[in-house]
Amino acid sequence: TYPRAGPAMSSEMDEMLARLEAHWSVIEAEIREISKDIAHGEECLLKYGEIYNPPLTHLKTLRHDRKVALRSILATLENLNENVEGSRELVEKLDQRTFAAPVTQSVALQATQLPSACLVTLTLPQQEPT
Repeated sequence: TYPRAGPAMSSEMDEMLARLEAHWSVIEAEIREISKDIAHGEECLLKYGEIYNPPLTHLKTLRHDRKVALRSILATLENLNENVEGSRELVEKLDQRTFAAPVTQSVALQATQLPSACLVTLTLPQQEPT
Protein backbone atom coordinates (compact mmCIF):
# COMPACT_ATOMS: atom_id res chain seq x y z
CA THR A 1 0.00 0.00 0.00
CA TYR A 2 1.02 3.64 -0.20
CA PRO A 3 0.69 6.49 2.32
CA ARG A 4 -2.61 8.31 2.18
CA ALA A 5 -3.07 12.03 2.54
CA GLY A 6 -6.41 13.00 3.93
CA PRO A 7 -8.16 15.07 6.57
CA ALA A 8 -6.26 13.35 9.38
CA MET A 9 -2.91 14.13 7.75
CA SER A 10 -3.97 17.71 7.04
CA SER A 11 -5.01 18.17 10.65
CA GLU A 12 -1.76 16.61 11.83
CA MET A 13 0.23 18.93 9.53
CA ASP A 14 -1.64 21.98 10.86
CA GLU A 15 -0.94 20.90 14.43
CA MET A 16 2.72 20.21 13.67
CA LEU A 17 3.18 23.61 12.01
CA ALA A 18 1.49 25.37 14.92
CA ARG A 19 3.71 23.53 17.41
CA LEU A 20 6.85 24.34 15.42
CA GLU A 21 5.83 28.00 15.37
CA ALA A 22 5.24 27.93 19.13
CA HIS A 23 8.62 26.30 19.74
CA TRP A 24 10.25 28.89 17.49
CA SER A 25 8.75 31.73 19.54
CA VAL A 26 9.80 30.21 22.85
CA ILE A 27 13.34 29.47 21.64
CA GLU A 28 13.73 32.99 20.24
CA ALA A 29 12.70 34.43 23.61
CA GLU A 30 15.14 32.12 25.38
CA ILE A 31 17.97 33.24 23.08
CA ARG A 32 17.20 36.90 23.81
CA GLU A 33 17.20 36.23 27.57
CA ILE A 34 20.37 34.15 27.43
CA SER A 35 22.10 36.88 25.39
CA LYS A 36 21.20 39.44 28.07
CA ASP A 37 22.57 37.11 30.74
CA ILE A 38 25.79 36.65 28.75
CA ALA A 39 26.22 40.42 28.48
CA HIS A 40 25.69 40.75 32.23
CA GLY A 41 28.06 37.86 32.91
CA GLU A 42 30.75 39.48 30.78
CA GLU A 43 30.40 42.65 32.85
CA CYS A 44 30.75 40.57 36.02
CA LEU A 45 33.79 38.83 34.54
CA LEU A 46 35.45 42.20 34.03
CA LYS A 47 34.54 43.35 37.55
CA TYR A 48 35.05 40.20 39.58
CA GLY A 49 37.36 37.98 37.57
CA GLU A 50 37.65 34.47 36.22
CA ILE A 51 35.05 32.99 38.56
CA TYR A 52 32.43 34.01 35.97
CA ASN A 53 34.01 32.01 33.12
CA PRO A 54 32.21 28.68 33.84
CA PRO A 55 28.74 30.28 33.95
CA LEU A 56 29.51 32.25 30.77
CA THR A 57 30.66 29.09 29.02
CA HIS A 58 27.46 27.36 30.10
CA LEU A 59 25.29 30.24 28.86
CA LYS A 60 27.11 30.36 25.53
CA THR A 61 26.57 26.62 25.11
CA LEU A 62 22.86 27.05 25.90
CA ARG A 63 22.56 29.86 23.34
CA HIS A 64 24.38 27.77 20.73
CA ASP A 65 22.06 24.81 21.39
CA ARG A 66 18.99 27.03 21.04
CA LYS A 67 20.31 28.42 17.74
CA VAL A 68 20.86 24.87 16.49
CA ALA A 69 17.24 24.10 17.40
CA LEU A 70 16.06 27.15 15.41
CA ARG A 71 18.13 26.05 12.42
CA SER A 72 16.57 22.57 12.69
CA ILE A 73 13.07 24.06 12.68
CA LEU A 74 13.96 26.23 9.69
CA ALA A 75 15.45 23.26 7.81
CA THR A 76 12.34 21.20 8.52
CA LEU A 77 10.07 23.94 7.20
CA GLU A 78 12.25 24.41 4.11
CA ASN A 79 12.20 20.65 3.43
CA LEU A 80 8.44 20.58 3.88
CA ASN A 81 8.06 23.45 1.43
CA GLU A 82 10.37 21.72 -1.08
CA ASN A 83 8.38 18.48 -0.74
CA VAL A 84 5.10 20.30 -1.34
CA GLU A 85 6.55 22.10 -4.38
CA GLY A 86 8.06 18.86 -5.68
CA SER A 87 4.70 17.12 -5.26
CA ARG A 88 2.95 19.89 -7.18
CA GLU A 89 5.48 19.63 -10.00
CA LEU A 90 5.10 15.83 -10.09
CA VAL A 91 1.30 16.06 -10.26
CA GLU A 92 1.53 18.63 -13.08
CA LYS A 93 3.93 16.38 -15.04
CA LEU A 94 1.74 13.34 -14.47
CA ASP A 95 -1.35 15.30 -15.52
CA GLN A 96 0.39 16.23 -18.77
CA ARG A 97 1.67 12.71 -19.50
CA THR A 98 -1.37 10.65 -18.64
CA PHE A 99 -4.29 9.92 -20.92
CA ALA A 100 -6.68 9.56 -18.01
CA ALA A 101 -8.96 12.35 -16.89
CA PRO A 102 -7.64 14.42 -13.98
CA VAL A 103 -8.29 12.82 -10.59
CA THR A 104 -10.29 15.15 -8.38
CA GLN A 105 -11.02 13.02 -5.33
CA SER A 106 -10.03 9.63 -4.02
CA VAL A 107 -11.74 7.40 -1.54
CA ALA A 108 -9.62 6.30 1.41
CA LEU A 109 -8.79 2.63 1.58
CA GLN A 110 -10.06 0.62 4.47
CA ALA A 111 -7.52 -1.68 6.08
CA THR A 112 -9.07 -4.76 4.41
CA GLN A 113 -9.15 -3.31 0.87
CA LEU A 114 -6.45 -3.88 -1.68
CA PRO A 115 -4.95 -0.89 -3.53
CA SER A 116 -6.54 -2.14 -6.78
CA ALA A 117 -9.97 -1.87 -5.12
CA CYS A 118 -9.54 1.86 -4.50
CA LEU A 119 -12.27 3.97 -6.03
CA VAL A 120 -11.57 7.34 -7.57
CA THR A 121 -13.86 10.00 -8.90
CA LEU A 122 -12.77 11.28 -12.26
CA THR A 123 -13.72 14.55 -13.87
CA LEU A 124 -14.49 13.82 -17.47
CA PRO A 125 -14.61 16.56 -20.07
CA GLN A 126 -18.14 17.63 -20.90
CA GLN A 127 -19.07 16.72 -24.45
CA GLU A 128 -21.46 18.94 -26.32
CA PRO A 129 -24.43 17.23 -27.98
CA THR A 130 -24.05 16.82 -31.74
